[in-house]
Amino acid sequence: MKTFHFTPKRIAMAAVAALSVVALGTAAFAYFGVTGSGGWQTQTGSTGPWLVTIVGESTAPLYPGDGSTVTAEYAIQNSGKGPQEITAVVPTMNQDGNGFAKAYDGTVIPNCLSSWFATSNVTKLAGTIVPGGHTVYGDITIQLNDSGTNQTACQGSTPAFTVSVS
Repeated sequence: MKTFHFTPKRIAMAAVAALSVVALGTAAFAYFGVTGSGGWQTQTGSTGPWLVTIVGESTAPLYPGDGSTVTAEYAIQNSGKGPQEITAVVPTMNQDGNGFAKAYDGTVIPNCLSSWFATSNVTKLAGTIVPGGHTVYGDITIQLNDSGTNQTACQGSTPAFTVSVS
């Protein structure tokens, strides 16, 4: 009787043969399927509004044409869940239909033209991507320009401004 020896070469060949049988069995199983089609839908997130607040401002008085400015710090919060890009930050003086400045409570400051005031966005945030729920900060300045006319109507008033974000 002849004895059968398990050499490393024979063990390797037996292993390859066994794996081939398993692979062929699996491949045959993989071809079973069902024909048909289906669809699905998903929902994308939507943007939330920007929340803009003034968090600090100088209370120094403004005088026409003397170069004095008031600085106001504002906060812009992304109220959405995903990131949003700031495309513009525009500070403007509040005014009525005649161009007269308005106070924060909405009352008109008669004969005090909003166009006499200059607003400047010191912090350039356009292009900034704000993650959902996060806040960024910026500064604007306000100046009372000399119009070359009597500006007494603005004396002692508290004109308001708005910071618009898109």
